[in-house]
Amino acid sequence: MDRLEGGQKPAEIAPALRISVRSVERWRRAWRERGEAGVLSKGHRACLGPVKSRSPSWSGS
Repeated sequence: MDRLEGGQKPAEIAPALRISVRSVERWRRAWRERGEAGVLSKGHRACLGPVKSRSPSWSGS
């Protein structure tokens, strides 16, 4: 957020962070609306729950 507050444009920030301009704009909007809580990571979707395994009764034969 320092870059945005410092006057850099999303089109300048995005390549430096290797993200889309749209993502920078979303972060800026979230920051304005909800502060730090708005830009905290919500975690990677794959890491949000336990890995489901096959039933113990399943056999490979």
